[in-house]
Amino acid sequence: MKKRWIVMGLAVAFAAVVLAMNMGRNDVVTVEGVTLAPRQVEQTVSCMGVVEAADGTAVFAPMSCQIGRVSVKAGQRVNKGDVLATIDLEATRQSLIDPSQQVVLAGMRDAFAAPIDGIVVSVNALAGETLEAGTPCAVIAGDNDVRVRIGIREKDLKQLKKGMQVRVKGEGFLKEVYEGELTEISSAALTEAENGTVVEGVVRLRDGEVDSSLRLGLTAKASVITSVTEDGFVIPYEAVLSDEQGDYVYVCDNDTVCLKRVSPVYQAPDGVVLTDSEWHGVTVILCPDEVTEGQTVKITEEKQ
Repeated sequence: MKKRWIVMGLAVAFAAVVLAMNMGRNDVVTVEGVTLAPRQVEQTVSCMGVVEAADGTAVFAPMSCQIGRVSVKAGQRVNKGDVLATIDLEATRQSLIDPSQQVVLAGMRDAFAAPIDGIVVSVNALAGETLEAGTPCAVIAGDNDVRVRIGIREKDLKQLKKGMQVRVKGEGFLKEVYEGELTEISSAALTEAENGTVVEGVVRLRDGEVDSSLRLGLTAKASVITSVTEDGFVIPYEAVLSDEQGDYVYVCDNDTVCLKRVSPVYQAPDGVVLTDSEWHGVTVILCPDEVTEGQTVKITEEKQ
């Protein structure tokens, strides 16, 4: 009888040890984390804009003429030498009042040709109609004449100045990013229904950046680079919490969750930016709502 109680006692003790071990294992939570490393970080201001043409190249006739056929329309891309419109030379000759213009007419070609590669901004020629002298048949914006006009919000205006580098994106664009420069900031403000008070700015794209996908009128998103931090540490926004004392994150120190205060220098598109070297190598927990201070965790680690 006594022996049976001893066996039962040992069994209970063993079960208690196993239960304690399992409970210990369940207390260890696996969470995602990121180990911070210094990297170059850009501070940007985002603006919405539209692709437009700057002052283009106008194509004129030396005298009034009758238009035959019009081959292009606004927004169309053309190559140098492409026919824009034809001239009905016979109808033009019959409409002449001044005989001296016969000499000019004799030297005229029977068509308007594009003088450059570019995008047709406007077309004034109409088939069967007279194109008056001094009125361009069409205006063509060369590749270097395409720009992005942006709306700068009032609260962002003091951060921007001419000469800042700009990255331009658009859903309809061929490339993911186009490089440019903020070349103009208007001296007057406009009031837009959706964006409130804005000041217009102009972004000139770098040589070689313009391609056929940059159609006039397309919407663009411009990110103006206002500053660059060479050795910054970026903490993703989802890792940052706040209380009455300020911002903080949970970090993993020797498998234990610890609270660490943060003092961001500024905000970047992908998180808050710190510059203190003490953050080098610190592992920040990305799901702070799933842990508590002092808890033992196992990190599924991501490196920046």
